[in-house]
This record gives sequence, structure tokens and C-alpha cells, in this order.
Amino acid sequence: MKLNKTNILLLIIIIVGTILRFYNIFNLHFTNDELSALNRTRFDNFSDLINIGVMPDGHPALIQVFMYFYTKLFGFGDFITKLPFLLMGVASIYLSFKVSSRFFTNTSGLITASFIAVLQYTVMYSQIARPYSSGLFFVLLSVYFLQNFILNNKIKNTSIIWFIIASTLSAYNHYFSLLTILLISIFGIFLVKKENLKTYILSGLAIILLFLPHIQISLHQLSLGGLSWLNKPTPNSILMYFGYTFNYCWLLFFVTDIILLASFVFNNGFKTLKYSAFSLLIFVLPIIIGYAYSVNISPILQFSILIFSFPFLLMFISSFIKELSFKLNATIVSTILILGILSLSILRKHYTITYKSSFYSVAKNLSNDIKKYGTNNISEVFTLNGNFYVNKYLNEFDIDTTKLKANYQISEFNFLEFKDFLNNSKTNYFALGSMAGIRDLYLLDIIKQKYPYIINTSDSYFLFSKTNETAIINTNIIDTVYTNKLSFTNNNQWEFDNNKVFTDTITSKKYYYYNTDEWGISIKLDLDSILSNKNNIIVVKAVVKSENKNANILLVSEIINKDNLLHWDSSDALDFTNNTTELTSVYNSKILQDLNIGNNTISKIYLWNKNKNKIKVYSIEIVILKGLENPYGRLMPLE
Repeated sequence: MKLNKTNILLLIIIIVGTILRFYNIFNLHFTNDELSALNRTRFDNFSDLINIGVMPDGHPALIQVFMYFYTKLFGFGDFITKLPFLLMGVASIYLSFKVSSRFFTNTSGLITASFIAVLQYTVMYSQIARPYSSGLFFVLLSVYFLQNFILNNKIKNTSIIWFIIASTLSAYNHYFSLLTILLISIFGIFLVKKENLKTYILSGLAIILLFLPHIQISLHQLSLGGLSWLNKPTPNSILMYFGYTFNYCWLLFFVTDIILLASFVFNNGFKTLKYSAFSLLIFVLPIIIGYAYSVNISPILQFSILIFSFPFLLMFISSFIKELSFKLNATIVSTILILGILSLSILRKHYTITYKSSFYSVAKNLSNDIKKYGTNNISEVFTLNGNFYVNKYLNEFDIDTTKLKANYQISEFNFLEFKDFLNNSKTNYFALGSMAGIRDLYLLDIIKQKYPYIINTSDSYFLFSKTNETAIINTNIIDTVYTNKLSFTNNNQWEFDNNKVFTDTITSKKYYYYNTDEWGISIKLDLDSILSNKNNIIVVKAVVKSENKNANILLVSEIINKDNLLHWDSSDALDFTNNTTELTSVYNSKILQDLNIGNNTISKIYLWNKNKNKIKVYSIEIVILKGLENPYGRLMPLE
């Protein structure tokens, strides 16, 4: 690369992008998604990798297979595992410049590369060892070699081979990088020179043939459906996406608008209109397809899967602008870089929020407590997707995980198993590593019945003691924002039939559901007036008893916005006991941020006597806890 004025600016952009991606990188630990992928590489043979590690997942095999061999060579270290993806993220800055400048102008290329260098969208996904920065790199590489079919009268064999390789890797990388490269290839037919069209079509057939070995895996994965935990997108989701892609920074939006306006004012005579249309279509169509599929079939649309087509938005924005002077280019590049750096580090707090890892934090806190109190003196419960998730870091802190008195609640939480483990615990201390998004904070109430004192907390970690000791409180997520307890009077918003409230000779008042009653006690809460923020956690506890051993007593929670039901879920008493003739505590909890609630939102809570058994209700209590600060701060606007 010759060091002319344009390349000097490009070099500065690449250096800035590299620094942003590698800054404090040794303190960036794995996400849940990365640990899930690494956990699915720990097989003794390739067949198990495909059948157990790839087939049940929703991604093509390339990255999982790469990680399988890569980790066998280099291990599971955070930095070394992330390194290939970091490097592909940096390389994408250069490729975005080359692709944009070849279609349009160097000015367009510099603008595109500047945004790619500093936006949290592209920085963060370069730091995650998943198929996002790799897909971005492969797609851009494919388009770079596609341009040889479009711009050159005669294409070299090396360009043909590299186009086939890059496109095939895109297809094997992620289904949305496959979709992106499919759209690029289809529209490419209308752009390539006539003398290259036959070669181009043959290249496309070669890519299809190379993907055929994966068809059986793909068909199986498609049969699994979408992401059951993911909400369907709304029009607001798309607006949120555009906000996120520009760091939720209005100044960056303003600069982008100025660039778009300048593209029309200082235009290149609209000589590259077909390439502008191509760029816009490649960006817009994956959003439309993903949105339609998510709404009508099964939710799949996330910010991450749109990264492969994102550079084409930036190219379109600057596509009409003519070649500007070095001074103007330098001014534009400097403005984007400065605003990007400031918004990334200050507005988005990227190097604070993104660098938090619940798994690492839990392991660090637990290891400190084990060294302080002894392995045999602490019982542990972890709510996660696999033992590997936390044991990886515990091993790094020199903790022998084979000696832990641990109960791993993997995937679906088994309350009865947890309760038996707690009841049989003989240790003086009890640790909870709650890595299920803090949705299960109701466990604190249960643990405190045996271990009444919390003596160490830090976000997702809690250490309980049987005796009162000096507490180390590093989080305020369990601070109480609001409480409301059923008192069997007609005040305080509770609704019920007073004629079914009785007092026996031993205990206080109870409410009776007869075998003709399906509905009884309910309450509606105006969330706007009681929440401190949308990260609050609602925990509801009902104490009930039935004459039927297997009574379906459901504690139901509804979230309603302007008469529209946003969310419905229930907890069954049988999830908390094997015998509902015994006094049973039923819990229902949720993070409100998961539900994307807006203003004018109501929470309705009620007991549903589904099978119309005779039941007694001893108490119902609603507690709203403060919750984590910005639990989804990596993607959502910060509070």
C-alpha cells in the first residue's frame, strides 16, 4: 500500500480501529454465547462434534469446526480464542474501504471505513468469538472479488477462485451471511460485464456444489424453528437497531445526515447509481426478510445477524459524493473518529459495561470466598447452561472444581432438586451464582430461610451465612423499590370476594377457592407509578394449600399496555412441591427489561385455580427489586 494522502488517512483509521478493539483486551472475558460454543467443542471425535455440537445449534458448521481444531491447538484462553475474530474485525475496516472506494470514490471509502472502525456495533462483535466479525470479513472479501467481475473486462483465475472461496465461507459461516451473499450474487448478475457473465454463473454453481455437503445439517437446523426465548420484533425494534448502529449518539446521526445531504449536493453526477441501488438493496432486504420471518414464522431477528449487510448502508450514505480534497477528507474522517471514540467510551461506556462477565465475576467472588472459608464449608448452586461455563474460570483461579459441594442447575431450573440440595446442605455458608439474567432472585427468599444473612454480593453472586457477619455489599440489585402484601381487606388495590375470607383458630385469615371457583384474588399495578427504572425485577410469592395432592394452582402474571397483552406467564405450584396438600410457596419473577414495556403499562397478577380444586390462600406478596443497572447495556440505551 503506497503512502499517498488517502492511504495515510486509511492507515490512521485502521490504527484507531485496532486500538479500540484491542484496548484492555486481557480483561474482556467470554459471553454466554461464546462459552456455549466452546462447551460444544469438547468432544473426542469429529462425529460427536457434528452430531452434538453443530446439529442442535442454529448456525452452520464453519465456526464450530474451526473452534474445535483451534482450541485443541491453543486452549480456551479468552484472548487467544478471540484473536482471530479481532484480526478479522480489523481487516474488515480495510476491506470496507476497498469495496466502497472501488464502487464509488476514495472519499466514500474513507467515510465507510471510519464508521466501521469506531462504531460499537462493529467494535463489539469483533471482540466476540462468534460468527459475526468472521461473516463481515467473508462477505466483504467476496464482494471485493465480485468487483473484478463487474469492473474488469477480463477476470483472472485467482479472482475467480477467491470469489468462490470467500462466498462459500460466507455460506458456511452464518445463515444470514449466507442470505447476504445469496442476495449479492443474485443482484451481481445484473452488474457483471457480459464477457464475465458465463464465468460468474459457473462460479455461483461451484459455490452451490461446495455447500451441498452441509444441506442435511441445514435442513435439520431449520426444522428446529427459531429462538424460543426471543421476542418478535416490532417497528420500534428497527428504530432501536438504527440507534444502536450509530452508538445512540445524535451527533453521529447529525454527521451521517450531513454526509448524505453532501452526497447529493457535491455529487459525482450520479454515475454510480446502479452501485448505490445495489448497496441499498443489500442492506434493506435482510432486514425485511428477517422481520417478516420473525413476525410470521418464528423469531430470529437480532442486531448481530444484520452486521453482514451493515457496511452497505454506510456505502449507500456516501455513494453519491464526489472525490473531495485531502483537507475535507481529513476533516470528515477526524469528525467521525472523534465522535465515535467519545460516544463509544463515554456515552456507551463500552469498556465498562461490555467488559463485564457474570461467569468470570461469579468465579472470582466464589474463589475468594473458598480461599477465605474453605472448600468444605461452602455449598454452591449455579444457574447456567453447563458446568463448563463457570468451572473454566474457577480452574483459572486454582479452584479444584471436583471438590466443590455444588449443584449445577443446567438449562431448565429444577426447583425440587435445588430444594433438596439446600435442605441437605450441612455447610456454614451457601453461595448462589445466579447467571440466568437475575430472573431467579426469588431463590434468595428460600435460601434465607436456612441461611438468613447475606454477607457477600456482587451483581450475579450471593454468599449466605447461618450467622451474622460483616457484609461486603458490592451491588444494590436487591434493594426494594416497592412492596404490596395481600391483607384480606378491600384496600391496597387487591380484588377478591370478602365472603370467602375466613379466620381459623390457629392462624390468621385465609382466602378459600371452592371447587366451583376458577378465579378469585387479583391485583392490577400501574407500573408507571411504582417502578424506579425498567430494569426492575418483579418477584411475586403466594403461599397456598389444597385438598388435592396434584392441584394445578397457577400464579399468573400479565403485562398489559394500553389494553394490549404484551406478556403472559404462570408458575405452577407443582413446580415447587410434589404434594400440594402441604403448605407451598409459589414464586413468579421476571425482569421487566425483557418485555420492552413502554408507558401506560399495567401488571395484573392473579391466582388461577385451573382444575377447580379446593384451595386455601395464606398470603400473596409482591416485591419489586431494583435489579441490575443496564443489564442489556451492550445493546440497549443506557439508563
